[in-house]
Amino acid sequence: MAFANLFDWIKQRAALPNAQRQILVLSTDNAVELAEEVIQHHSTKMTCWLGETSNQTSACVQRPATLYKQVLGQEFDLVVYNTCDGFRPSALLALSGTVKQGGFCIVIAPPLSHWHEHRSVTRPHHLSHGYSLAQSRYIRQLSQTMLSDESIAVIDAQCARLPSPQRIADNLANMPFSLTSEQQQVFTNIIRDIQHKLPLTALTALRGRGKSTVLGFIAGYLAELGMSVALTSPIHQTQQVFFAALEEAVKHNSVLKGKVNWLAPDHPQLLNGQHDILLVDEAAALPQPVLSGYLVANRQVVVSSTTVGFEGSGRGFIYKFLQPRLQHGQASHYQLHTPMRWHQVDAIEQWLHRALLIDAVEHTAGQSSPAVVAPAQLQVNCWRPETISPDKLRTLFSLLSHAHYQTTPEDFMRMMDAPDGLFFVAHIDDEVVGAAVVTIEGGERLAGLGPDIACGKRRIKGHLSAQSAASLIVEPALATHQYWRIGRIATASMFRGQGVGTSLLKVIRDYARQYKVDWLATSFGHTSELERFWQHSGFWPARLGQKADKASGLVSLLMLQSLSTGAAEQRQALSEAYQLDQGQYRMDSQSAVVSAIVTRRLNAFCCQTLALEQTGNALPCYIARQSQAGKVIPSILQARYLDMLTDKQILSIFKLSGKKALNEAIRAATLELLQTS
Repeated sequence: MAFANLFDWIKQRAALPNAQRQILVLSTDNAVELAEEVIQHHSTKMTCWLGETSNQTSACVQRPATLYKQVLGQEFDLVVYNTCDGFRPSALLALSGTVKQGGFCIVIAPPLSHWHEHRSVTRPHHLSHGYSLAQSRYIRQLSQTMLSDESIAVIDAQCARLPSPQRIADNLANMPFSLTSEQQQVFTNIIRDIQHKLPLTALTALRGRGKSTVLGFIAGYLAELGMSVALTSPIHQTQQVFFAALEEAVKHNSVLKGKVNWLAPDHPQLLNGQHDILLVDEAAALPQPVLSGYLVANRQVVVSSTTVGFEGSGRGFIYKFLQPRLQHGQASHYQLHTPMRWHQVDAIEQWLHRALLIDAVEHTAGQSSPAVVAPAQLQVNCWRPETISPDKLRTLFSLLSHAHYQTTPEDFMRMMDAPDGLFFVAHIDDEVVGAAVVTIEGGERLAGLGPDIACGKRRIKGHLSAQSAASLIVEPALATHQYWRIGRIATASMFRGQGVGTSLLKVIRDYARQYKVDWLATSFGHTSELERFWQHSGFWPARLGQKADKASGLVSLLMLQSLSTGAAEQRQALSEAYQLDQGQYRMDSQSAVVSAIVTRRLNAFCCQTLALEQTGNALPCYIARQSQAGKVIPSILQARYLDMLTDKQILSIFKLSGKKALNEAIRAATLELLQTS
């Protein structure tokens, strides 16, 4: 069916009851103005716009693309995502999930034939210092799928396609905020578990399956029973559906509705045990230590979350937080499968999951039992991302994402486009059985920046291992050493435990030596098992982080392996710096190497380029040595590091206004001690 223009097509869709949701790509010079006209011609006021817009936009909700999470939990008939100032896959994925049945998702993009070369994608925020990107392979592939998929409407200089509106054979069965049979069954099961005093109940699903609706009905039911209920989630604005469902559940009883309050994730009431039930929505987006704290402080907790998509931490939530509790009989887990806002067979969802690689599943080589790897069969190759076919990339991304607890659509975009990236792929014939991703860091691209990086004066994008090593011992030369950082490594499940990972590392090491690389590096959420694996392959610990990762609840451990003569000369200093920061040094046996590191760190602290926490154990170590030598220690340093007074006590004794004033006083006292020693 042909349409005279875009607006005739919109009218035709509006006249068709129960139409499919539709993606419309506008990539003309006047795309922003055209999208505004579409909003004005549309009969609804339920509209949302992400990204740059005109000053006269009539969309009822407007947000910059970076704040896309603020639109979650809402429902719209028409949404617009302007990608001309940068494309974020997670923003499109999240925004599309708010579109109701029959609605539009408009994507404004540069001309599709040139989008992959547009300045908005060749200067991504994640590009490492010193690297450039002439074009984005990820965007080129995305734009090609937009042009080739007949279900997507496109208005472009080279293409004008407005597909005939498709009517869905069956209506969505439920009125707003009523429960489907699937939701009712989950509701009944969760209420039963609450009555049986189960500590933890989890509800997970893809976006748009009605988790918030079920949670709202649960809250209403419990409120009618007189139970004390609290709700928390990362963002308050995402709970509109929950509170609408709650209102329906309590039959618009404002008194009962008012008894269920949203509290910020760090609110003290969530940890004082005063509620009968704590509800946690989008739990995968919260740090695991926070979730564990809720379980300790509250009698019963019900968590709800999306585990596949832009959150990126869903696998960590399932495997690190939920699964151990399920295995010990301390939790139950329910899932919703049927979409609530759109039809089960939805063109938008299917296309997005395919185009953004959300539908990636683990590669298993088609076997149901472990396969035997003969060393002679295994081959390992090094590939640049741009040389790998799309199908092979999908296999690699599937494998790497399933072996990692934190993966977002942006990670796939970075890996596909990274000019500083390498893939090492282990395969048997044509079967991929293992893979590793290597990032090239340091080297000539940091020439001239070494002194500022080492003393903490400057922090640049990327080059994590080079910057960490240089700042650890305040050694400028380490910033310009060449590093290959192994960011991800994975073996297909059917081939694990047979040395595939070890073989990958051996080949990476051989290639690195061939290219005159100084160091191999890796960092990961620290566990003893992982540390032993890397130590077995010749790595040693260099830095243990101070803050736990939100997804895994683990602190990061940086491990290194020296390959060159220059790296070997610095190994002792880095190794002794690690021992210093782990408190493994006796003050009476401190080496000249450690003394030099301590002095350099403290000088950088006094020059205000290193923060106090970045100096590690340098200051307490220095104070202890000076005290043993009979030196007079400034009173505030004496109080904190020798008398072991708390910061609260020190603030009171020295009449300091707060943490900032305390740090300044410590800095001044440290400088005094250095000058008199």
